[in-house]
Amino acid sequence: MKYKYWIIILTLILLNFGMQGLNLIALKNNGCGYYYFNSNCMEWMDFLLNKSARLSINLLTIWLIYKQFFNGHKLAYLSLTIGLILLSALDVFFLQKNYFFAMRTHEYIHPIAFSPLVAIIILIFALNQPKTL
Repeated sequence: MKYKYWIIILTLILLNFGMQGLNLIALKNNGCGYYYFNSNCMEWMDFLLNKSARLSINLLTIWLIYKQFFNGHKLAYLSLTIGLILLSALDVFFLQKNYFFAMRTHEYIHPIAFSPLVAIIILIFALNQPKTL
């Protein structure tokens, strides 16, 4: 693997972790963070922009990993992309109010859709592939 891919992938993973509490409109950290939507300390657009940016970085990181390691598996990448977009849309939709379903599933959906957890897992599987001679 070329070093530029490593640098870009690791930078995107760190950027995604670093943007967890960042208000992208004001470019400063929000004291509440953006894990849940809280109307007392954030605007809806700030919350939505943070989640959209983190999902985009997550999908870009996964695309770079797939491009480098799994070049012939476009259907798997497309399926994963559609699944992450649907999960994140459901999560953001249900977080608008304190729904019972949202509060119980958010702690499971959030790390999958918005954090680079999936990208890190795919990278680990890619690095553990048996080498062919």
